[in-house]
Amino acid sequence: ITVSYATSDGSTSDGSAAEAGSDYSESSGMLEIPAGETTGVITVLVNGDTDVEPDEEMTLTLFEPVGAKLIYNGSMVIGNIINDDTLFRTLTMPKVADLETEEGNSGTTNLNLEFEISKASTEDIFIKYTTLAKAQGSLGKDELTDVADSDDYVSVTSTDEPLVFPAGSKKATLTIKINGDLDYEADERFYLVIYALNQETDGVQLDANELLEITIINDDPIPEE
Repeated sequence: ITVSYATSDGSTSDGSAAEAGSDYSESSGMLEIPAGETTGVITVLVNGDTDVEPDEEMTLTLFEPVGAKLIYNGSMVIGNIINDDTLFRTLTMPKVADLETEEGNSGTTNLNLEFEISKASTEDIFIKYTTLAKAQGSLGKDELTDVADSDDYVSVTSTDEPLVFPAGSKKATLTIKINGDLDYEADERFYLVIYALNQETDGVQLDANELLEITIINDDPIPEE
C-alpha cells in the first residue's frame, strides 16, 4: 500500500499557524506500508526555539492512495507544535571556585564574577547588589571570622557600578577590586549580597537575597624572625 503526503502551514489567523522553515521543515513524499503491516510512520522535523508563543498547528495531507481507500476526513491530519518556553527568567550565580582570589602585593587585583540569566531579554536587566563585611539583620548568615575591611577591597554597590545584562545577552560580569599588600595574614572574607528580584518589575526572578562569600587569599610569606 502506498499513499502520497505533503505538509502545509496551519490555516488559523490568531498566531497559532505554524510556518514551514521557521517552525517545522516542509516535507512531502510517499509512504509505503509493506504487505502484512497495518501502520506506517511519517516524520516531520520540528524546529526548536526560545520564543514564548501559542501552540501552533500544521497540516499533513494524504492523497493518491494505492491499494487502500482514505476514509472520511482521513486525508488531512492536524499536527500540534506545543510551546515549551516561558517568560520566567532565573539568575545563575558564579561558581564557588570563582569566589576567591589572591590579593597581590600592591595596587589592585580584579576579581571578575560572571553571572548568567536563563533567557536573554529585549531590554537591559539591572541586578541590585552590594558588598558587605558582615551579615546584618535578616540576611541569614553567620558572622564571618577573619573579616576583610576597607583596606582589603574596594566596597561597591549597584548604584556605584551597575551590574547589567545588556539586551540580547545572557551573561554579565561584575568586577570587585582587591587591594594588594605585603602583610602576612589569614585569608580574609566578605560578602557580596545579590538582592531579591521580581520577574515582573526586574525582568528576572530571585526569591530571596543571595549571599556570596568571597575569600581573599593571603599570598605573603611568614616574616623571618
